[in-house]
Amino acid sequence: MPKRTAGIVSATRLAEHLSMSRSYVDRLVSTGVIKRLPDGGFDLDRCRVDYLRHLREAKRVSVSGEARAQYDKAKARLTELRVAKLEGQLMEVDDALNATDEMVGIFLTGIGELPARCFPHDLANRRIVEREAHELRGRIADKAKQKAKELTT
Repeated sequence: MPKRTAGIVSATRLAEHLSMSRSYVDRLVSTGVIKRLPDGGFDLDRCRVDYLRHLREAKRVSVSGEARAQYDKAKARLTELRVAKLEGQLMEVDDALNATDEMVGIFLTGIGELPARCFPHDLANRRIVEREAHELRGRIADKAKQKAKELTT
């Protein structure tokens, strides 16, 4: 058997040097990551460089795969939101706020009209209900201010 030079090693020695199993070295050879010399040995320096290049490439693919996974997740979420909107489960914030404003306006107008509608000829009771309606409108306004302050802080 011919004597090997310092840079030429066996598969077992290469595996020890690269901290991997002998079978993993065989897998790297079969996939073309590292090359076996014609005499069956391995050029230690060349194999180390080729293995490092392989690891960098795998990391680069992993990073782009991660970016792709994030993109796919965001795209799926967007599709879910579109479907929910089409099914009537979602609506635009502006549309919801406009509808709420309209309903609150109708409610407050109704509260304001209530005393006169309930007591068209009984002024004493009308004043009592007007006072209660005024207090209710004040509580509603205070709650709205409180919520607005919570949302801005």
